[in-house]
Amino acid sequence: MAALVIAIQSMLSAAEPNALQLYQRESSQSDVKYANMVYFVNWGIYERDFQPQDLPTSSITHVLYAFMNVQEDGTVRYIRRFGKTLRRGL
Repeated sequence: MAALVIAIQSMLSAAEPNALQLYQRESSQSDVKYANMVYFVNWGIYERDFQPQDLPTSSITHVLYAFMNVQEDGTVRYIRRFGKTLRRGL
């Protein structure tokens, strides 16, 4: 578990310095003692018709979505796949 936290902290600090501080603050204030992370694939909406709203959010603490593009100003944009843009999102 410690290795996972270190890996997450490393990724957050590389992506945006303030994100790490926000993560640490939220983690210290939370009563939750576990994390249930799922990986959402962007091609699932096309090949399997599995939409973000189909996720069982009552049992998920984090959704990992790798196909995003973080802009310099901190905004997040979807990366196109199959010439389409993901319109229904998280």
